[in-house]
Amino acid sequence: MRSRNLFKLIIGWLLLSSLPGCKVLNKFRHIDQPIRMHAHNDYLHERPLLEALTYGYESIEIDIIRKDSSLIVSHDGHDLETKPNIVDLYIKPLKDYCQDHKLRVWLLIDLKKYDDWTLQLLHKVAESNHQFFSTRAETDQQKPLKIILSGAMPRREIADNSEYEYFFIDGRPAHLDQGFDSQVMPLISTNLSKHLNLNPQEKPDSTRYAEVVKMISQTHSQGKQFRFWNTSDNAQIWAQLKKLKVDLIGSDDLKALSEFIN
Repeated sequence: MRSRNLFKLIIGWLLLSSLPGCKVLNKFRHIDQPIRMHAHNDYLHERPLLEALTYGYESIEIDIIRKDSSLIVSHDGHDLETKPNIVDLYIKPLKDYCQDHKLRVWLLIDLKKYDDWTLQLLHKVAESNHQFFSTRAETDQQKPLKIILSGAMPRREIADNSEYEYFFIDGRPAHLDQGFDSQVMPLISTNLSKHLNLNPQEKPDSTRYAEVVKMISQTHSQGKQFRFWNTSDNAQIWAQLKKLKVDLIGSDDLKALSEFIN
């Protein structure tokens, strides 16, 4: 009788977890969730944004630095007056693209120089285009675009500020078990070289490999997704990342990664 009741309980839980928006599934989403392709330094490509979208990328990396009241797309502070701003290079084309395509894209915006003014300007961009940008109130991404902030910044301060409703946060492994809601911090990222050598010609250190497996499992158990940066662009590395169950793989070679994943 006890085994029969247990069987019914399991079946009931599975049925419940299949309901749309059910939070029971959050910590297990990585099991059947496809890998998200991430366009690393997208603005350096010959056709920023459009090339990534053509190949099916669902995450776009955008480095920004504020110059006066403009958010310039740039990795550094050199020649900012000659470089495009985020609205012209990304937001306007994305709005046009959304008219004819169904999108669910992450804009992983790397703050190369943090200040409050930069945050306020970026938040105003999202507010003025609110029909395209997801907010923290959404259980799942319901609108085409989602801003995930990355880089050096006061993560706790931003996470606790309810006025920043359009901002989500790319965390670090140190932020696990610190009470960051996965609704606000959906992603954990770290430098691969700090944790593991995935040289295809060498067998990875077993102890460090086990630590990485544990770290990724811990990330998933807290309802967050995981990515490494500083990864080489080749199929052998991507295969190992896939085996590790990372959720997001970044690349500069957009076509090659797309062919590998698909």
